[in-house]
Parts: sequence; structure tokens; C-alpha cells
Amino acid sequence: MSHPFRNSVQKVLTSTTAAISWSISVADTFDVNRIDIHWGSAPTTAESITFTKVVALGSAYNTVLFTYTVPVATTDLSLPGNVSGSPAFSGFVSGDTLLITYANTNAKSVSGTATVSY
Repeated sequence: MSHPFRNSVQKVLTSTTAAISWSISVADTFDVNRIDIHWGSAPTTAESITFTKVVALGSAYNTVLFTYTVPVATTDLSLPGNVSGSPAFSGFVSGDTLLITYANTNAKSVSGTATVSY
């Protein structure tokens, strides 16, 4: 049974030139409907970006939901959640977090937004 979502918010993922470690959560059951990431200039090294469900019950239950190697020359990445062929960023409960990590070896400016329903 799906949760009857009442609210939708857009969370800003802080701009940085360092390694990324963004956390997305709300104090309720939630789904992440969309994630948009923008590089100020294209990286020259292909690196993986990883999306991990960090579960409130403990690290033994954490799950890597999706890993994607960002190609050289990419400046934008959009991931619609819960769409056929896209990663499923759904079923989070209060206390869970979606953790996004990326090494950012080229120290490019990276920013993003996430649309969350809860």
C-alpha cells in the first residue's frame, strides 16, 4: 500500500567543488521523485556517483540503490525516480536518508536539487 503523500518540496543540494556527500531526508515516510545535478563545467575524468539508502534501523540494512559512471563532458544529470528504467528512490521511512556520493576528482563546481514527496 502506498503512502498518501500530502506534500512535495524541492531540496537544494549545496554547491561544492569538493567531494560530494549529500543527504536527503524528511521526518516522515518519503519518496524522492527527481534528482537534478549540474556541473559548472564538464569533468575530464569519468567517475561514479552513488545513491545509497541509509536505513534508520542500522548500517546492516543500508542498500546501494544505483551507481552511475558520469561520462566525461557531462554537465547535467537528471534522474526521475520511480519511472520505468530509472532507479527507484522510494519507500523511505522516517529516519532513513538517501546519501549521494561522488569523488569530484576534477574539483568541478557541482550543485543539485531533489524533489521529495512526503
